[in-house]
Amino acid sequence: MTLQGISADVSRVSAFSLYLSGPAFLWFETLPPSHKSSWSLLVNAFQDKYVSFSPNTRGSLIAEMEAFNNLKLGRSTVEDFYFNILKLGKKLRKSQLDLMTKFIDGLQH
Repeated sequence: MTLQGISADVSRVSAFSLYLSGPAFLWFETLPPSHKSSWSLLVNAFQDKYVSFSPNTRGSLIAEMEAFNNLKLGRSTVEDFYFNILKLGKKLRKSQLDLMTKFIDGLQH
């Protein structure tokens, strides 16, 4: 945004929201108005929700996030697929909406 000359908080927040979809967009929509008018509050809220982890566990969490994002029903049973979503989702502190979205998306592939 700096490279594009976007410096006003409201403009940055608006531009940022255009790149969100699915659960991330729903998360954004439920933020308090103060977070949608302050770039620093938005950045802090986003980091707390999506990128907060300790340096000691960073590598394993990145791998687990990747594994969660790539979960699909495939040849496993629906029960095993759902169990894996719950197990990884709990570890990654995913919301119920994130879990449900992942389950539905994973069934379609």
